[in-house]
Amino acid sequence: MIEIHGIDTDEAGRCTHYHQEVDVAALKCARCQKYYACYQCHD
Repeated sequence: MIEIHGIDTDEAGRCTHYHQEVDVAALKCARCQKYYACYQCHD
């Protein structure tokens, strides 16, 4: 399983910014090559 970075991520990859049932995604940053729960967690 990949490591998803973010603020208070749960087991499905949801963070404090996007925490509804349909908000399950991870974005891979092309520059740092890490997965983040959302763009706000990366910034």
